Amino acid sequence: MIRATGDIADPGQQTAAVNNVEQKAPQQYAFLPLYSGPSTHGIRKGLANVGATVFYSPLPETIGWQK
Repeated sequence: MIRATGDIADPGQQTAAVNNVEQKAPQQYAFLPLYSGPSTHGIRKGLANVGATVFYSPLPETIGWQK
């Protein structure tokens, strides 16, 4: 909508369009998603320290293969 206002040649119409966009902008400010979709990870059997640690951002050296 903001880019479209630059294509309006008449200054009066452009001002009205910019004011309209400016009124709509605060309504769309700071929208946060309510739900985050599920995540599915496919891993091979024997991989260690990868379950719930995905939410904690483990160090790369703590993830490895079971002995």
